[in-house]
Amino acid sequence: MGQLVAIHTGMIEKGDPTQLEFAELNATSGVVQAETAGGVVNVVENEVYLECQERNYAFAAGDFGEHLTVEWVALDTLQPGDVLFVEDEVQLEVVGPYHIPDWIPDLQEVLSFVSEPIGIQGKVLSGGTIAPEMMVHVELRDTESEY
Repeated sequence: MGQLVAIHTGMIEKGDPTQLEFAELNATSGVVQAETAGGVVNVVENEVYLECQERNYAFAAGDFGEHLTVEWVALDTLQPGDVLFVEDEVQLEVVGPYHIPDWIPDLQEVLSFVSEPIGIQGKVLSGGTIAPEMMVHVELRDTESEY
């Protein structure tokens, strides 16, 4: 079980059909309403930022262009079809990996010590109210196949 660390509303273009829209409910509490089923959300592991900071790079959650930052979830092990839940309301189906964007300063140096991918891209199956410190868990897709 993991935890939602941060929500990055500044990176989201409202009206872009490929992105999740966030309608801010309460700026002081960090609570937002996640909407737009079918949109795509980028989720990054907070541990990537901790690794950067240990090496004296001043990156902070949100700097890699993600919408959500989580901790204690091994996002790099997730496969398409797995579902990431924020509490039980918000559901994101993994559609692919998320990599460090090429516009990041010192990209080659960062890639020398950060393992890729750094997160996932998830299609919104259902939206809802989310806030930092909410619990995050994963449901793995059924990998059994019929013979």
